[in-house]
Amino acid sequence: MMKNTCLYLIFLSIFFTSCSKQIPFNKESWNNGYDGFYNHREFMVEDLQQNYLKAKIHYNDVVKLLGTNGEYHDSTDIELHYEIFVDYGWDIDPVETKSLIINFLPDSTYVSSDIHHWKK
Repeated sequence: MMKNTCLYLIFLSIFFTSCSKQIPFNKESWNNGYDGFYNHREFMVEDLQQNYLKAKIHYNDVVKLLGTNGEYHDSTDIELHYEIFVDYGWDIDPVETKSLIINFLPDSTYVSSDIHHWKK
């Protein structure tokens, strides 16, 4: 009985760790998309946030690293938006989206990044 329980727990841990596939960030793969679909971004975003988006990195350096997708500026906020994925399901309108939002201070230095996940 104990042996079966241990095997079951090992199987579950392998299953759950394999579901969260992460790969190292790669600039070429990040920008490699087809018809607005980016196959690798979701698996790279964790590495990107932990190892590349560091305090004091400048806006221009992030743009060199990731390219420009969507920019948002107002009098105090500077943001870059990068689409990670969009799921249309069987509809013309999205049913789920995930985006990386990178925030900068008014002097264009990096302050934070967040994942915005929306589901219908």
